[in-house]
Amino acid sequence: MQFNYHIPEKKLAGHRALKQIADTHRVDLRTTAMQFSAAPDVVVALVVGAANSGRVLANVTAMKRRIPADFWAALKAEGLIERSAPVPQGLSSLPEISSDGSFEEDLA
Repeated sequence: MQFNYHIPEKKLAGHRALKQIADTHRVDLRTTAMQFSAAPDVVVALVVGAANSGRVLANVTAMKRRIPADFWAALKAEGLIERSAPVPQGLSSLPEISSDGSFEEDLA
C-alpha cells in the first residue's frame, strides 16, 4: 500500500519549529501532545493507544513527566499555540507503577 500525501510547507515549518523548541527543552512531542490535550478543564479523559503493557507504561510515564513552563511559554511566544490556551500545571495525579509494571493506586 502506498500513500502520496502532500503536506503544506507551512505545516512542515510549524512542525520543525515545534520540534526545535521541544529539543531545546528536552521534551518529546508525544509527551507534550498528550499533556496539552489533557490540560483544558473540560477534558475528563484521553483515549490513547494501549496495545500492550509497554504502551500503557509509556503513556503513564508521559503523563507524569514534568514539562518546563518555559516550554509552553515558548510555544505561545512563537504562535505555535494560542496565547490563551490552557497548558499543563505540574504533574498529573496518576497511579504509581510498581517494578513489575502493575499499577498501585492510593484509594484512601
